[in-house]
Amino acid sequence: MPQAASSSPAHLLLAILRRECGSLPEENIETHAFSPEHWQNLLSLSRRHDLAHFVGHFLSNCSEEERSGTAFEDFYRSYLSALYRYEDAERQSKDISALLGANAIPHVFLKGATIGALYPLPWMRTSGDIDLLVREEDTARAVEILTKGGYTAGEVSGHHITLHGKGAAHLELHFNILEGDAHADTVLARAWEYAAPCAENPYLFAFTPAFLRFHAFAHTAYHFLHGGCGIRAVLDLYLLMRAPWEDAEKEQLQALLDEGGLALFADRITALGRCFFEKAEMDALMRDMGNYIVRGGRYGVMSGSAAVSQASGAQTRTLARSVFLPRAELGEIYPALKKHPALLPFFEVRRWLAILFSPKRRRRGAQTLRSHRLVSDEKKEKTAAMLSALGLVDRD
Repeated sequence: MPQAASSSPAHLLLAILRRECGSLPEENIETHAFSPEHWQNLLSLSRRHDLAHFVGHFLSNCSEEERSGTAFEDFYRSYLSALYRYEDAERQSKDISALLGANAIPHVFLKGATIGALYPLPWMRTSGDIDLLVREEDTARAVEILTKGGYTAGEVSGHHITLHGKGAAHLELHFNILEGDAHADTVLARAWEYAAPCAENPYLFAFTPAFLRFHAFAHTAYHFLHGGCGIRAVLDLYLLMRAPWEDAEKEQLQALLDEGGLALFADRITALGRCFFEKAEMDALMRDMGNYIVRGGRYGVMSGSAAVSQASGAQTRTLARSVFLPRAELGEIYPALKKHPALLPFFEVRRWLAILFSPKRRRRGAQTLRSHRLVSDEKKEKTAAMLSALGLVDRD
């Protein structure tokens, strides 16, 4: 990342985040120091990280003269959109929780729904969906209840079912929170052991402070290994680790991170959060991580994913998975496979045909192969060194 804020939209974005989140509230930001082109570049970057609403809120508190040339209207629309998205998700979440509670189905809200309370204003933590965990044995009944309540079941993945219905945000109903990492999943598989009922609803559960943070680290590591996790994930972790919590819980988190093989990654990305939001000094590793995350955006980019895949030795496994999906994951897409495991070859072929006749999935497959071919040896070596320093190599 460039060192001068005036030459880098990323540095301007981080400065605004520091002001808005209160980590460096007195930091001076001279809006006239940046050209209209710079603000347009910031608009593009902040949208890729789903953070444009922070800039909109910051500019809304500036004078009209200070907002001149800042693309204020575009940023302000993102601010208003964030407010709407938050209110819509809150309304849906309350309705969903009441519906599941009335039918005695334990459930836990995940990610943004819980982390948002740590932001200065909860609407600042935007999300495109509502993530909810239910026990695997309750999944079919939960889907039935929600569909009767107006939702429509959609795509099934290896750990959740997507439901659409009552608002802009769709619901991801998780029946597990596994990330496909052999080490971390040994902890994540025990999620319900770290969940306790809330006072206001005996069927609404919340994770312990230690497990909440472990899950956040594990989920961020997953995205980091798939092209990038975005600045917002680093901000989530920074706020989680900065919030006051008991020493006993901190010790439990350390034990979970050690068991899940994420202690080194958690330490390094927490340090990066201090670099981003407290302007702590960056070393070479922090700069490499920062560049990778800033370039990747919220969902990562294929070039980053390809570099990580090759650097970690996972390219062969990734390509093999694109041809032969594991039985457990394929069974979530085609439930009949669970009752008739001998039909595995039939359902593999069925999935191939679905990909073959989907132009969007064919294009994505071609782009993935092209990205793998374009990774240079230098980038592969640099990425391998970063992954090694983060403890993310040879994790299968």
